[in-house]
Amino acid sequence: MQQQLEQLNADTDLVLLGRFVIAMGEGRPADALAALQGLSAIDIVRMAWQAGALAQAGQLEEAFARLEEALDAGYRDAADLRNSRWYEPLRKARASRRSSRSTGSGPRNAPSLRAP
Repeated sequence: MQQQLEQLNADTDLVLLGRFVIAMGEGRPADALAALQGLSAIDIVRMAWQAGALAQAGQLEEAFARLEEALDAGYRDAADLRNSRWYEPLRKARASRRSSRSTGSGPRNAPSLRAP
């Protein structure tokens, strides 16, 4: 599939988004982030997908920040946030922070993953 994608015009946003999806599906979040860099416009989907790739790369604080930006800009795909494995590290971190706050341990100013 990657070879077929490369035969297309590499400068189009759809090809770059395709590279992103393939890289994420293959567990290569760094390559996914690189694909998003070439997009011609920053939009809320790009910000949300960057958050997913950053989360998969283990960069949770940056992922939370990017997701907050997407939510503030109007990203509202709640099903994606709840179900995509891309956001699993963020969901786990959020659950862990909730648990540590309820027991009185853990950081009090950690970013939250707001429900859309």
